[in-house]
Amino acid sequence: MAKSLIVLLLFNLVLLISSVAGVAKSVGDRARKQAVGETLLSEQLFEIIKLYQTEDPVGLPGATIPDPMRIPDIRQSVSIATIYMTKMEVYGMSKFRIRYFHTELNSMAVQSQIAIENIEVKGNYTMNALFNRADGPFTVNMKNVLTKANVSLAVNREGQLHTDNIELDIAFEDMAMDFQNLGFMGSIFQSVVNSASNMVYDTIKPYMLSEAYKKIREEVDARIQNVTLENNFILPNSITPLDMAIGEVRILVRNKGFDPFLVPDYNNTAGIFGMRTMHTWLKGGSSFYRYGDISVTMEHNTATVGMHVATQR
Repeated sequence: MAKSLIVLLLFNLVLLISSVAGVAKSVGDRARKQAVGETLLSEQLFEIIKLYQTEDPVGLPGATIPDPMRIPDIRQSVSIATIYMTKMEVYGMSKFRIRYFHTELNSMAVQSQIAIENIEVKGNYTMNALFNRADGPFTVNMKNVLTKANVSLAVNREGQLHTDNIELDIAFEDMAMDFQNLGFMGSIFQSVVNSASNMVYDTIKPYMLSEAYKKIREEVDARIQNVTLENNFILPNSITPLDMAIGEVRILVRNKGFDPFLVPDYNNTAGIFGMRTMHTWLKGGSSFYRYGDISVTMEHNTATVGMHVATQR
């Protein structure tokens, strides 16, 4: 689960860095660093586009999630019994679907909802109650699992990007639990088994979330540091990376000769009316700036880019 969130966050990060990496003192450095950013973006982006051309996209390119995933042993006292759960593995974590993904590029924040149809936990248990004992394999089935995540980036005093805030939550629609080899003690242990399902979820949830927190923060911060060190740039903490990137695009528009822009001559006749334009120049095309938010949203397998841009004159 954490890996899928990391890929989503890195997708947002690369959108920023691919432009920001062009900030340099010379045109040669700028071109080289922009090429690095474009490579980072294009490879991941084309893989994502290819996946979402399918009817029912599952997973995400680059999200190498361990499946099955090991869970630490559990020892818990429940009612009149003590239950030990060992050798537990979680199956189905890699078969996720992105229900919703929204990123605000100006605030460097990502919101996502990731759904998994079925998660299965398998392991062994030992249950002791008074003078009775039972042991054997067990299975926990969680259906329609939904993970919600809010992750944001920030620029520290040294000009380095880092993860600023992470919020995660996991919920499910239904859960069933099956203990094998209860035998004649099944009726006695039934109340224990019923409460054990919640116990397993309550125990697994913090572990999964803590692992996700740790992996997201460590991997994203490590990749950010690698990109910034390789491209030798820092960011000002008084201006957002997006506005910094827009400033670079304005320079690029001028360097490419698009401001002023020579409009091709136009000639059209309709009946007795005619219209002809010649030597028409458009000026001010490089004076654009961000008027509002710029966002990328993906929902129902459809990606939408929202932009609010204005020009000075």
